[in-house]
Amino acid sequence: NNAGAPATFISSNGYRVQFFSGSSRADAYNAQARFSHKYPDLRTYVVYIAPNFKVRAGDYRTRMEANKLLEELRPMFTGLFIISEKINPPKLDKNND
Repeated sequence: NNAGAPATFISSNGYRVQFFSGSSRADAYNAQARFSHKYPDLRTYVVYIAPNFKVRAGDYRTRMEANKLLEELRPMFTGLFIISEKINPPKLDKNND
């Protein structure tokens, strides 16, 4: 019986949209800020894979969900990709009583 134990979340396989890749850390964080300004409720992730910083967004369970975001981002960013990787569980809505 785990009553009272903190909830643990297990990551699963899913998809994210990569909207920036480049060698400049400052440019990566600027791209992340631009994205977060338009989509404040979506999680973003900055990943460093030498020699580049990559900025990704979302925790989508299906490629189709990720593709919807990719299409929305086309006017703002170039070089968009859907990446298959481990994703985090969705945020819990604390206002959902």
